[in-house]
Amino acid sequence: MAAMDMDVAVSSTEPLELYVVQVQQLSGACCQITLPDSAVVRDILLLLKKQKQENQSVDHKAPGPMNRKLLFEGRVLGHQEALRSLAAPGLLEVQLICHQPRAERNVVWDNPQAVSARAFHFTLCGEHSVGKSSLMWRYAENIFRDPSVYPQSLVGHEFKTIHMMAGETPVKLFLWDWPTGQERFRPGPAAFFRHKSAVLLVIDLTNPACLDDVDHWLSMMMKVNQSIPTKLLLGNKIDVQRQVHRDEAESFAAERGLYYFETSAKDGAGVMEAIDFAVFDALEKSPSVRPQATSVVQQSFPNPSCDMQ
Repeated sequence: MAAMDMDVAVSSTEPLELYVVQVQQLSGACCQITLPDSAVVRDILLLLKKQKQENQSVDHKAPGPMNRKLLFEGRVLGHQEALRSLAAPGLLEVQLICHQPRAERNVVWDNPQAVSARAFHFTLCGEHSVGKSSLMWRYAENIFRDPSVYPQSLVGHEFKTIHMMAGETPVKLFLWDWPTGQERFRPGPAAFFRHKSAVLLVIDLTNPACLDDVDHWLSMMMKVNQSIPTKLLLGNKIDVQRQVHRDEAESFAAERGLYYFETSAKDGAGVMEAIDFAVFDALEKSPSVRPQATSVVQQSFPNPSCDMQ
């Protein structure tokens, strides 16, 4: 059982009263935090966050960027609640719960000029025919563009701009698709990895050798930009008979510091969750002044049949 201690000032005249807070986490693990009797709920959350940041390995099964809350006797605690208001000093048992903020895509702002939106550039990369373009279209417009009907252009770059609300934060997301057509039309890695907030590396799970090329892409990325904060490995085409087991891909991703998600651009499974995760993770790792709340009107897009043959 891991223990974390907060530095406290010890009085020479009065005995120090301490709380030993036992936190039950989502994974089932428990940790203990020792706090003075002047502590508030926020102090527990700050120490948990510090512990997470000090852990250099990526937990590929972790739920990702979340709003963390503590549950005590069936009640969600406010951040400023004093521990003394919950119980006397001693053992205090709480449960950590997490809730991912909601993402609303394709919103229309009442006054676009007045919106202080966070701008992020994400790049989809991977080998030919893994489904990069299809993932881009699925996330941006919730449609499946069959590559046999709508072949990707060999010249230039494809990208989509998505206006969205990530929780209460307006975001303008540029989702870039790395073209892998004829060699002479491919952009250099510098053009595609520079100034990016996230890399979404796509593999085709119907190809048993799909993991073989991942290190090549990571090597290209590191030569250009070693500070991309958010890196995901997307195992695509789960709607077809897979040739790579999930456990193998998850372990592979974790060893390289990548979050792992499985998707189907054809039926939409996992696509919104994966890229929403990347948006919230990029927001969490790119601190900025929080913009003012913005009035939005949601724009509805049709959800046509996925089979466009």
